[in-house]
Amino acid sequence: MQWGAAAVAARRNPRPPARGESPDEVAARQQPFIELLRSRPEEETVLVCMHGRAMRVLLCQLLNYPLSAMDSFEHRNLCLYKIHYTGSLFSVNSFLDVAHLQDCPS
Repeated sequence: MQWGAAAVAARRNPRPPARGESPDEVAARQQPFIELLRSRPEEETVLVCMHGRAMRVLLCQLLNYPLSAMDSFEHRNLCLYKIHYTGSLFSVNSFLDVAHLQDCPS
């Protein structure tokens, strides 16, 4: 499914995608989690597992990109994004990493 500008803005578009959340709704739902991450900079390793579209929304929020840029973050099943938090900003150390899948049988 392609997400145009109208679909990104759920509050401006009263008709979100059928049987699903708009990116704005996902972003709003993720906010408490992002606040929790920011409140615990001493946590060195946190594993976050989620569906691809939600991951793209999260990456936009952590890296201060508009939600309309979410498709610029590629995604594959079971890929890893390694994110670093300095205490004030998030940065990507590794993205779309699937090296851990190389030894898996097909």
